Amino acid sequence: MDLLALRASGIAIRGDEEWNQLCKFYDNLGAGSRELNLPKSMKAELKPYQSRGVQWLQDLYKLRLGALLADDMGLGKTLQTLAFLDDLRDKNELGQVLIVVPSSLIFNWQYETEKFTPQLELTVFSNKDCDSIGRRLGAKEQMVVISTYGLLLEHEAFMNQYKWKILIFDEAQNLKNITTKRTSAARSLTAQFKICLTGTPMENHYGEFYSLVDILVPGSLGKIDDFRRQFVNTEMVTREEMDDLKLKIKPLLLRRTKKEILDQLPEKQETKVSIAFEERQKEIYRDIALSYNQRLQEAIAIQGEASVQLQMLTALLRLRQACSDPAALPNVRYDRVPPKLETLLESVQEIVESGESALVFTQFLQTLEHTALILKAAQVPVYILHGGVPTKQRQKVLSDFNADSGGAVLLMTLKTGGVGLNLTKASYVFHLEPWWNPSVENQATDRAHRLGQNKAVQVFRYIMHESLEEKIELLKDRKDRKFQSLFTETEKDVEIGSAGSALSKSDFDLLLGIK
Repeated sequence: MDLLALRASGIAIRGDEEWNQLCKFYDNLGAGSRELNLPKSMKAELKPYQSRGVQWLQDLYKLRLGALLADDMGLGKTLQTLAFLDDLRDKNELGQVLIVVPSSLIFNWQYETEKFTPQLELTVFSNKDCDSIGRRLGAKEQMVVISTYGLLLEHEAFMNQYKWKILIFDEAQNLKNITTKRTSAARSLTAQFKICLTGTPMENHYGEFYSLVDILVPGSLGKIDDFRRQFVNTEMVTREEMDDLKLKIKPLLLRRTKKEILDQLPEKQETKVSIAFEERQKEIYRDIALSYNQRLQEAIAIQGEASVQLQMLTALLRLRQACSDPAALPNVRYDRVPPKLETLLESVQEIVESGESALVFTQFLQTLEHTALILKAAQVPVYILHGGVPTKQRQKVLSDFNADSGGAVLLMTLKTGGVGLNLTKASYVFHLEPWWNPSVENQATDRAHRLGQNKAVQVFRYIMHESLEEKIELLKDRKDRKFQSLFTETEKDVEIGSAGSALSKSDFDLLLGIK
């Protein structure tokens, strides 16, 4: 890969006929120059970009490299992967495949497999079926096993007994932290070919991207300590360093954005709604800000800035809760309907009455519960999804929402409803709070704005006027620029700034509005 990167940068490298064939193959990776013949049993008609994605997976499979399919959310990463697997099944080359997913996506994979590739049988791994699956794997039976990240961690030794033909990690941002037990379990598995699927290959810093690439092709980006020095623990990443990194990862990464294929998707309109505090709420917010700032100044003077990260984050959490719903704060009495929820109610009543549906995302369980009470009291049909809802019940909630013949609201916590779900019934999306990572917010929005949606999608982000929520937008913009600098083809207009991700005292002062 280093030689191919050097060649791509303009350095002439001579080799034998095999090297020349490899270069030709590399130059045409996923170019779609050949006809893609998929099994007749497949029940989906792929879009042109999806056909190129399948060819790209086939090319990398032949090269024995690894694939990071990082298309925008909603562009069919699961379908492209299933088409690739079904083609191998049809050629009797499937072998033994392991797919690892978040628990909430088991049903989604089962559904899409039955719908698009009915000849491809999925076997769901569970504690009770461990022995029977083990016997089939031991007998070298061709099979596709799907497991959750939690079960992978629990049964790491069992999974390690087998050399998998293909290993697939869905929502692979779950493996962004190279030091966690979950990532260690994933790294310990051996396979001939590995695929990572994620719409967000980097959320905070380049070290997360390293973790994914090093799972796919160990050592391809060098040693972790060297990479951290160059791209993470530094104030500035140079243009030359970024160009070099992009050349190295070029064969392993395929990322298409919605902007590139807008003719195949409906438009999305985003609106920020600035909302004023009501007096009691503003008083609560101001008291929290002043109290925590005084405590933090004293702690920094005694312990230093590095020791107060947790206190800064706690302060910001409390201020964000005060923006959405002060009643969620500990030891605070607040018996009014907060402005955000009042505004939301007015909007969704109008939407539901017109027969349309909406997704509402919040980051706080107490806010979700309060919102649900308000919507139910107003006779608005509401469906609820959060981390405490059992996996089987989640599927019923989603089915009931999609099957509702009239307008309805699906109310979710951001982390639970933000990934992997197809919710094109809704054409309105509401974010009650801004989140630090634009990619996490976009993931949630793209539950509605994805293939299958035939209406324009309206997205509303609620921001409290003169609060830290307005300042969060500034920090989000910094992270967005960092993300774009790695994943855009041309970055003339992209500014590469600090590569670190910890919250500094100056960031904290900015968020509080303290000079």
